[in-house]
Amino acid sequence: MITLKQYVLGELETTYVGKAYAEYQRCNSQKASELENEVKKLISEYNLTATVAKGFLEYMRLVIDGCSCIPKEK
Repeated sequence: MITLKQYVLGELETTYVGKAYAEYQRCNSQKASELENEVKKLISEYNLTATVAKGFLEYMRLVIDGCSCIPKEK
């Protein structure tokens, strides 16, 4: 039986950007885990439904696509 983690990783690795994040996750597991937990926490704190959260993440994907990188705030 396939685990949720295996399923997500398999789906993630079907795209170039997914593969890039999977590699980041493998090399930086602690940072990736912290990032994932913080995002889940914020989605919960803002009481976003799954649909709204996915829409927000799609919005952020478009914002990021418009930048070569996201600069740190000063």
